[in-house]
Amino acid sequence: MTDARSLSADHQEALRQKAIRLRKRGRTYRYIADLYGVHPNTVFRWVKTYEKSGAKGIKAKSKGPRGKLKRGLTPMQELKIIEWMLKNDASTVHPSDVLWTSEAVYRLVTQRFKHKLTSRTVHNYMRRWGIVSTKPDGQLAARSVKIRDQDETQIFWWEAKELAHWSDRVADYQKSKPYAQDVVRLRAETKMLSITDSKNKLHFHLVEDGWVDLAQEIIRFLTLMLKQTEKSMCLVARNALDLDRVEVKEWIQSCDRIVVLNQKEAP
Repeated sequence: MTDARSLSADHQEALRQKAIRLRKRGRTYRYIADLYGVHPNTVFRWVKTYEKSGAKGIKAKSKGPRGKLKRGLTPMQELKIIEWMLKNDASTVHPSDVLWTSEAVYRLVTQRFKHKLTSRTVHNYMRRWGIVSTKPDGQLAARSVKIRDQDETQIFWWEAKELAHWSDRVADYQKSKPYAQDVVRLRAETKMLSITDSKNKLHFHLVEDGWVDLAQEIIRFLTLMLKQTEKSMCLVARNALDLDRVEVKEWIQSCDRIVVLNQKEAP
């Protein structure tokens, strides 16, 4: 079955006109749909739009961003955005931002490059860079809150991972554009420390793994996260390896507002 949305605008308009003519001759929605390889509901929608708005309703519309929306970021701009997030806190973009979130990245893109992208487009860029949240397990959350009183504890999902997709992109781009290494000083080994709340909102911090004290960066990240909530934090970790570092473990033990729960140990 053809997805009509994948066709060109002119092709879509011609298809709609043929479907309307056949419908006027008494053909059924199913017959027209089978003939042109689309869903009967699609044909039904075309006919109803035509009946309501006439030929203007099924006229081809140009695809792409409207108004002053930019088509997208250049590879160099993508590199510069990651470089900025590696070297600066989100508060440098807006005072209310403590940690990087999709909203903070959106503000960064808007301010730095004057791009009027949609928030969804920015989110898609983040996915391409590998900056995505860990989908919380609802049943695990329900079991985890039994550790402490639910009114006093907030559940978060902890993850520390290499941005493999981004690393490959940096390496490939700098290989094809050697001069970029002089403009954007980035190493491919980028690690993301992230916390995802029960509403699936991602808070993250990027570090150049191997070039910073990772334990201190984790402590700093968790300290900033504590500032954003008055409740205690229960960190459910799929892999608690980085949280088991000596310095980090000692700091967590000295902090009465954080409990680490390995996912395998969840009640």
